[in-house]
Amino acid sequence: MTRIVRISIVPNTEWSSIEVPAGGELVWAEPGGGVVVGGGGGGVPSGIATYWRTEDFTFGVERCLIRQGSRTNPTSPGEEPSEFEYVESGLQGAIPFMNTDYLLWWKKSMYDAFPPNSGA
Repeated sequence: MTRIVRISIVPNTEWSSIEVPAGGELVWAEPGGGVVVGGGGGGVPSGIATYWRTEDFTFGVERCLIRQGSRTNPTSPGEEPSEFEYVESGLQGAIPFMNTDYLLWWKKSMYDAFPPNSGA
């Protein structure tokens, strides 16, 4: 049977690491999962709630690198814009996840030395 696991992360444009269920894949992300900024009833969540698909027979965790990306690629002064708009992950083999709220890049990795995401 398939499961969905919620993991809260802190938004970060730099690569950081989290632990996800073994074999998990990122399927959704939405605002939430962090401390509410602004107090009262109108505060804004500071974290990102990520949702990972996994099978109920999987055991253990895997290290996953994750970062929040930009949807636009700013050109440097004097640089001609590209014929096609694109953004880059900054890490070979990273997988993009995009919805109306976020562009997240993620990659399973045992070896890359990146700091832990403080929301994980």
